[in-house]
Amino acid sequence: MIQAVLASAGMEAGYLTDSRAAAARLHSEKMDLLFLDLHMPGHGGCDLLKSMRGQGVNQRTPVVMITGDQDPKVLARGFQAGASYFLFKPIELNRLMRLLRATEAAVHRERRRFQRVSVSRQASVVCKGERIDGATLDVSLGGMMFRGDRVLEEGSSVEIDLHLGPGATRMQASGRVARRLDDGCMGIEFLRLKPDDADRLQLFLLPMILEPGAPPPAASKKVRT
Repeated sequence: MIQAVLASAGMEAGYLTDSRAAAARLHSEKMDLLFLDLHMPGHGGCDLLKSMRGQGVNQRTPVVMITGDQDPKVLARGFQAGASYFLFKPIELNRLMRLLRATEAAVHRERRRFQRVSVSRQASVVCKGERIDGATLDVSLGGMMFRGDRVLEEGSSVEIDLHLGPGATRMQASGRVARRLDDGCMGIEFLRLKPDDADRLQLFLLPMILEPGAPPPAASKKVRT
C-alpha cells in the first residue's frame, strides 16, 4: 500500500522483504526516504537501522519506522537506533499522507547535501601518513568523488586537502572512503569540517546547485555568515 501511494504521488518506490538484501542495497544506493518495518525476517528493523546509521551513504537518510506496537519502550528503542518518524499499523491513508508532507523538509535537505556538482579541483588525501594526489570528479556538501593514482579500502579514514580555486584558502577536512571503483576513483564522505570550511564549501557549491551549468563562483578568502 505504501509503495502504491508513493507511486501515485509521482515517486519512484521499491521494496524488499529480506533484511540482508536491504542492508546490501542501503550500503551502495542513496535513498531519499526509507520505510522500515520494526519486525523483518533475518535482522530486525532496529539492527538494520543501527548498521545503516553507522556507515554508508544513508547515514542521515530520514527513516520512518513501521510498527503496530505503541509501547513507549519500543518507541525509545527505535529512536535510539536512529528512527526519524513512526508510522503505526494498521496504516491509514490520511496518516501516511500527513507523514509524507512532514518529511518533505528533511528529504529536501538531504538531497541538497548529496547533490553532486561536476567540477574538477586539485585535491589530496592522506591515509596513515601516505599522501595521494589527484583531482575531484564531482563535489557535494557531503563528500567528493576523487581520482588519484591508487584506491584505498572502503572504510579507510583520510585527511582531505581540497583546493577550491585560485586565491582560495585550501579546505581541509577529515573523511572516510565510502566506496571505491576500480578505475582509480573513490567516493569520499566528509565527516568533520571546520565551520569556516563548511561555509566556504557551501558558498562554492550552492550557485551551481541552484543554477545547474553555472560556472564556479570567483574565489574569495572571505567567508560570509
